[in-house]
Amino acid sequence: MLSLKALKPSKREKKRYIVYQITAEKKKNFSNSLVSELKKDLGVFGSAKAGILPIFFDDKTLVGIIKVNHKMVDEVRALFVLISELDKINVCIQTLGVSGILKKAKENYIQQ
Repeated sequence: MLSLKALKPSKREKKRYIVYQITAEKKKNFSNSLVSELKKDLGVFGSAKAGILPIFFDDKTLVGIIKVNHKMVDEVRALFVLISELDKINVCIQTLGVSGILKKAKENYIQQ
């Protein structure tokens, strides 16, 4: 039986964590609708390259973290500007910061 070997660090996909804040009329969990909107706007191949994955979302402060491929950070941040409506609620998405380490992203950009 074949055993799967772990990928070398040089062969793994490099990622970045984007910390964002949503300003909306109503407080709601926008995490899944934001990811689906990003994937729709990027298209099939763009979303495959970006590898968008929601990591964290706080319903009270509307602050979240998504994991993205390091080459697609600028495209995702540009799409934040273009998204004006999620679940038929007017929203404004602002990037708080980008980090390569999840722990640092939480420490530096999320006030607790």
